[in-house]
Amino acid sequence: DKLLTCLADASNGITYTLPFTLPATAPSGPAILNLIWNNNEGNRELYSSCSDIVIQGTNGGSLSGVAPLIANYGPSSPFIQEMALANGNYGQAYFAARTPITVTVPKQTASKRRQLSRLD
Repeated sequence: DKLLTCLADASNGITYTLPFTLPATAPSGPAILNLIWNNNEGNRELYSSCSDIVIQGTNGGSLSGVAPLIANYGPSSPFIQEMALANGNYGQAYFAARTPITVTVPKQTASKRRQLSRLD
């Protein structure tokens, strides 16, 4: 899996991209894009990057994904060993078992859309 080692050469100045496409059902409007990842070496820390974005989608709609995996954060969270020491068991089952989530935005009337556009 390419994502397992995508940042392994980051210190060598290599640039990586992670392209993705928002589904056509994504609701239009301002949003926060939050990318979350767990590193695979050392303490298996959780990292996050956020960006304000504006989605050009539909009037109303939904986005689905999975809840983030919070690991190695005390006795109530799963422990995932670093990849180099894990003998192939680096937490795939925990990632696969994440809870599905869906955010739904109801359709808005024309007057509400005008009102919101004035806030931009």
